Order: sequence, then structure tokens, then C-alpha cells
Amino acid sequence: MELNTLIDRGRIIIMSNVKQTIKVTKSDLPVSCPQKGTPSWDMHPRVYIELKSEKENDCPYCGVHFVLED
Repeated sequence: MELNTLIDRGRIIIMSNVKQTIKVTKSDLPVSCPQKGTPSWDMHPRVYIELKSEKENDCPYCGVHFVLED
């Protein structure tokens, strides 16, 4: 696994370059990112991911890949 190191205000944060994929169903819609349980250091503004016209889409902030399963 490839890792990046980020130094933020004197803290060292290790981040993975592996793209995360989250599979969702129609009952999960609407889907937003970041998801519940995301560590506070990894937060960004909440965005809703469009999955109605496209079956797959990425978060514009963190790149998490969302897939709508039938």
C-alpha cells in the first residue's frame, strides 16, 4: 500500500493513496460525503453525491468512489 505523509501544525498524518469504494443501494439515497464515522481530521464540507442519473460517482473533495448497486 502506498502512503503519503502530511505534516499539519506539527502533527504527522499518514494517508493512504488507495481509493476507497463505497457500495450503496437505492434505499441509502441520498448519499453524502463524508460518511458517518469519518475521523474528524479527515473531514471536509458535506456534499451530496449524484447517483440517480449515473450509477457511479466520486466525491469532489476526497475522491471516495460511490457505486449504486441494483
